Amino acid sequence: MFVFALHLLAFLVLGAGVVAVLRPVRFTRPLLRQERARVYEVVRRNGKLATVHFALGRDKSYFWSETGQTMMAYRVVNGVALALGDPIGPEEEH
Repeated sequence: MFVFALHLLAFLVLGAGVVAVLRPVRFTRPLLRQERARVYEVVRRNGKLATVHFALGRDKSYFWSETGQTMMAYRVVNGVALALGDPIGPEEEH
């Protein structure tokens, strides 16, 4: 009986470890004030899309280009990153 309980405990611990490692991302990193200011500036200069105001929501995170002039707004839902739409920034960086 003791050996069975030990095997069961080991199985449960390993199962919990596998679930912890394979679970999807549920949260994104918090935005800094400087990044929020950059987002507003990029939207002000290059916000020509009809959906650009949705990029300013508090639930959004941003993926930036190498130059930092273009961004894509996204939100994580059920472990999947959903992009808002086209990149926001100068046309030559799209």
